[in-house]
Formats: sequence, structure tokens, C-alpha cells
Amino acid sequence: NDAFAEVLKDYPYKELMVKEKTVKDLTNALEKIIISQKMRKEITQWELKEVKKYDWKKIAKKTEDFYYKILKI
Repeated sequence: NDAFAEVLKDYPYKELMVKEKTVKDLTNALEKIIISQKMRKEITQWELKEVKKYDWKKIAKKTEDFYYKILKI
């Protein structure tokens, strides 16, 4: 869906993205991650960077700013 697409737009290994209910593709993706230490490290680094975007304080502040902007119109 669109929310996942937005969150994962900068994901470093798009080839690991699998469609729903495709067990073979999921198995292959997991095998690649298990085998490749480099891949695991890069994914972990991306995840740690990405999660900072979704800090509750930042989200609350952005929401509050948005409401104030709308109310001042």
C-alpha cells in the first residue's frame, strides 16, 4: 500500500521486497539476508536511521504545527 511505499522508498535492497503470499520469494529473500553479513549490516544501518524519522515527539510536533497552520488560514 501507499504507506509502506513511502516508508520503504529509500530501502537499500528493493530486490528483497516480496509480494504477499509468495513463500518461495520470501524464502529466497531471507536466505540472502542470512548469508550476507554486509547486507544485514546495511539494512540495520538504514533501519536505525529511518526509525529516527518516526520519533513520537517529532510526529507530535509536526502534527501540532500542521494544525496551527491550518487554523490560521
